[in-house]
Amino acid sequence: HQPPKSFQTPHIPPLPPGSRFIVIPQQARPVLPPPPPVPNAPPQRKASLAVAAAKAFVSIYYPHITHGLTSDLAAYYTPHAQKSISVGGAHSVVAARSDIILQHS
Repeated sequence: HQPPKSFQTPHIPPLPPGSRFIVIPQQARPVLPPPPPVPNAPPQRKASLAVAAAKAFVSIYYPHITHGLTSDLAAYYTPHAQKSISVGGAHSVVAARSDIILQHS
């Protein structure tokens, strides 16, 4: 007997060797607000893990760029990640780790 599709864990392909991860410190993780006291009232604020993740990434990104550690930095990108850069009016988007390393250079 198969569990309903909503309860199945999605297949996540393995990451390439040498992959790195960003760990968001517990104190930086958003806390969900309490439920509104009145039914159907809008929430007072929204929790955002994306903001915490972006701050964690920026804290890694700039020191790596400043110290020329672009190969190490590329290990934080997933196999399907995209990286873009804009300089003046030019814009470039890349998707392979080797291209991300080149773009960082």
